[in-house]
Amino acid sequence: MRNPSTSRVLSEAELIASYLEVARKDITDLEALAAQLRDDPAAWPAIGQAMYQIVHNVKGQGTSFGYPLMTRIGESTMRLVKTPDGSTIPDLRLLEAHIVALRTVLQHDIRGRGGASGEALAEKLESLVAAALG
Repeated sequence: MRNPSTSRVLSEAELIASYLEVARKDITDLEALAAQLRDDPAAWPAIGQAMYQIVHNVKGQGTSFGYPLMTRIGESTMRLVKTPDGSTIPDLRLLEAHIVALRTVLQHDIRGRGGASGEALAEKLESLVAAALG
């Protein structure tokens, strides 16, 4: 990948740093959308679409840059916000738990699958989403 401002090919470390920077901003955006949803549940359809797009981006590149736990939690988050009819508001506490989990992976630079704790966290979130969606 090239840096558009210099046409220089970016190193792997620079690509990872760029992913992390964008992912941090995306998580901040998710947090803001969750706060907006808490204040205005009627705005859910638009908020849900925005959240889906953000999480899709975070998830889509996580594994490529050594953060498959981000991908896995992102997939679970996408399932939660992508309801069949688009009008069902997800459990806000469960949504916020996903956002906190994504933020935690970044804050603690948890690479790979996150070991036993990462596996347990992802499995718990996935099972809660499965239960919430029926």
